[in-house]
Amino acid sequence: DDCVSDPCKNKGVCNDGINMYYCECSLGYTGRDCDQSYDECASDPCQNNGQCIDGIGMYTCKCGLGFTGVNCERHADECISNPCKNGAQCVDGLKQYLCSCPERFTGVNCERGKFLEFLKHLSYMTDILQIAQAALISLSWSIFLGHWKRDTTCKLSS
Repeated sequence: DDCVSDPCKNKGVCNDGINMYYCECSLGYTGRDCDQSYDECASDPCQNNGQCIDGIGMYTCKCGLGFTGVNCERHADECISNPCKNGAQCVDGLKQYLCSCPERFTGVNCERGKFLEFLKHLSYMTDILQIAQAALISLSWSIFLGHWKRDTTCKLSS
C-alpha cells in the first residue's frame, strides 16, 4: 500500500495504485502531494483596479472607490445612501455624486436653507445698522451738547 505513509498533504485523499499513488487534492491545493497552494488570483479576476486577496479555495476582491460586485465589475451608486437632503435629486457620477437642490436650499447636500443664509447676512446688516445708528445718535448728542455749551458760553460772556 503506497498510501500507508500518508503522502497527500492538506487533507488530500490518497488513491493506491500498483507501485504508485495519486492524490485527490482538496479545494485550493495542487501538486503531486497537494503541497502547493493554488493561487486563485492567478487569473486576475478583479476588474477596475480591484485588489485580489487569495484565500483557500477562494478569492476576494477589494474594490476601489466607485466600484462594487464580486469582481468589482459594477459601478457603485453613490446615491444609494441618500446623501441629498430636503427633497434634492441625487445625480450619480463616477466616484462622486451631485445634489440638485430645490430653489430654497443650498450646500453640498442641500442641507442649508437659503432663507437662513439670507437671515445670516441680514443679521450682519442689522449689526452694522445698529452700530451706524449708535454712532449717529452719539454724533447727534455731541453736536447737541456742543451747541448747548456754545450757547451757554455765549450767554456767560455777555
